[in-house]
Amino acid sequence: MSSRPDCGKCVKGMNKTGVDEICFCIKQSALFSLLKHHLSAVHARDPVALLKLHEESVSILSSNIQEELALMFKEENICELMKKLDHFQEEIDCTSNVTAWRPSGSPESDICSHLFPVYCKHLQQLENAWHSCSLKIFS
Repeated sequence: MSSRPDCGKCVKGMNKTGVDEICFCIKQSALFSLLKHHLSAVHARDPVALLKLHEESVSILSSNIQEELALMFKEENICELMKKLDHFQEEIDCTSNVTAWRPSGSPESDICSHLFPVYCKHLQQLENAWHSCSLKIFS
């Protein structure tokens, strides 16, 4: 599945990199040599068919993982959360010339600059967890 959810600027890099990293690890772990070893009789009769079977299997598995990740992003509402993070970042960028924080009367707009570092730290923790989980799964 080639379509990925549009989740804003903050998650685009993580989403693309994470999915590509998982697909790469799958392709590396699903070595053709292992399939050839375990299905040596099939390989002896028709090596081209076995190669096609391997390529199809890896392709289907990769697309299933991408679909599962897209579903997870939808169910966990990750896209909306990341869009909010983008919005906070844009608000901070617009008000970066301001020397002091002054309450505007709207708690949501007043707290944005304080919440953004917390959300960024949380994003970094999620990326680290993602990386360590993918290392555990595919090592």
